[in-house]
Amino acid sequence: MTSSRHGRVPDFIIIGTMKAGTTSLHYYLDQHPSIAMPREKELNFFTHNWSLGTTWYLSQFDAGTELCGECSPSYTTYPRHPDSSENMVSIAPDARLIYVVRDPLERIKSHHVHWYSMGYALTFDDELAKMERSRYVQVSCYFMQLSRYLRYYPLSRILVINQEDLLNRRRETLHRVFRFLGVDDTFISRRFQHSWHLTRDKRRKNVVGRQITRAIAATRIKMVAPNFAWHMDHWLCLPFSSPVAKPYIDPIRHGEVLAYLRDDADKFSALTGMSFAQWSIYEP
Repeated sequence: MTSSRHGRVPDFIIIGTMKAGTTSLHYYLDQHPSIAMPREKELNFFTHNWSLGTTWYLSQFDAGTELCGECSPSYTTYPRHPDSSENMVSIAPDARLIYVVRDPLERIKSHHVHWYSMGYALTFDDELAKMERSRYVQVSCYFMQLSRYLRYYPLSRILVINQEDLLNRRRETLHRVFRFLGVDDTFISRRFQHSWHLTRDKRRKNVVGRQITRAIAATRIKMVAPNFAWHMDHWLCLPFSSPVAKPYIDPIRHGEVLAYLRDDADKFSALTGMSFAQWSIYEP
């Protein structure tokens, strides 16, 4: 731990991945009496907010807490943000990293639902066709993404979590996270039963819905009580939004994407020693 009068360097950083349960993990960790998370879930300092400077970043963490960390899935969105690992090691060289992964194909579908629900007009098949240039596909290449950090952080200081374990074996998985961070791994909270930002809850807002969201964002509610702000936004916008269905993948495109993802997943499995045989990319 490194402290300063401006705050401190985080002890750990959740580096991703998008649409794999990082929001839920952020709030689970924040329940632990020995862990403090920033009120804002995604600081995105090493990607979008690097220009805000080190003083701003350190000020997000309480120097009086035993352990602190942050969660920004944008840190594993190479090549969209090519400098995130270099930026990170320059500020937090001793941090522990947590990488939450998910069935690569299901993650891609949820990625599209997420962006579409936010109002972006993306054509799913066109985005997949880019393959090595697709923001959807590249974020699901976990070996490639993690390799960027292995240049600076040893694998012993990186914990990989499968989203399926966080969903179905939550208590055991959180105990594993707590042990990795060196805090009391017997801690249990009733709030561990909740999940946040599920894909099935995503809805695309119309003009009125987007205005409501902007109005809530303009208040201090999101900063003071982010979970309450999310629920308020969801329920107020319900009449002014429509559900978003998971996208269909053309069979030919489906085969191309699976072949591309399997190669990376095989390398990721060999690196981590973890089996991901249940992922849909391995289905016959």
